[in-house]
Amino acid sequence: MLSRLLLLLSLTVFTAHLFAADPTPPPTPAAESALSDRAPTLSITEALEIAQQYMVEKKLDISDHFVSGARYFDGTSKVAASTGKGPYWIITYERKEQVQGGQYFVHVYMNREVGHVGGL
Repeated sequence: MLSRLLLLLSLTVFTAHLFAADPTPPPTPAAESALSDRAPTLSITEALEIAQQYMVEKKLDISDHFVSGARYFDGTSKVAASTGKGPYWIITYERKEQVQGGQYFVHVYMNREVGHVGGL
């Protein structure tokens, strides 16, 4: 009887430790570095300012446009890899009037290079 009680107690303690243990090992320094490399070095606020200045310098009239979105591409997607310039933000300017087309897509790279497509 005592041996069954000790066996049951041992199994209970073992099971508690088994489920309480964290199954994922802590990240290695290399893994942490890879995760941090995905983060943008240029903030979204900076990217918006750079895009706005670019539109002014290119004399593109965006008076009837608004910023409808900003999306970060970390360089791991096919699109980002195809540019060869690394991670970038895409700032989207859409027309205030709901029409087909007329958007500007401004690409702001982490080295502050800028380009755009659209405006048709």
